[in-house]
Amino acid sequence: RCDEIGLDGSKKPQGHHCRTYTNAMKMRSALTYGFGRIYERGNVAWHCSDGKEYKGNPSISTQVSRYMLALKRRKHASGELAMSSRAITANHIRQIFEFNNQPEMLTPVPFQQTSRNSQKSLDDWGG
Repeated sequence: RCDEIGLDGSKKPQGHHCRTYTNAMKMRSALTYGFGRIYERGNVAWHCSDGKEYKGNPSISTQVSRYMLALKRRKHASGELAMSSRAITANHIRQIFEFNNQPEMLTPVPFQQTSRNSQKSLDDWGG
């Protein structure tokens, strides 16, 4: 779903929507958790222990790690930006600066501890 190359090695059609590298990392993380916790495979890399039986977590295998690195390179080469690169813009920084430099924000107020359950509004989340 996240790669421009199909399982058979062919390139997917031009209009096909591919998901981001971030989606691929989330899917791998879910698989790692599922195999590790639900199927009790732990956090040991997938390996053949005695030439017959495979043990460990398949999502932590060398092949999956190599694929994820190659996918990251392909996504970067195709122009996809990492989430952190596009998360904050100059406009966001300006808004944060203006908010923090309002006169009422420059005056310290005494700390009042509140309960997590006594949230009065959506703006009352930072203590």
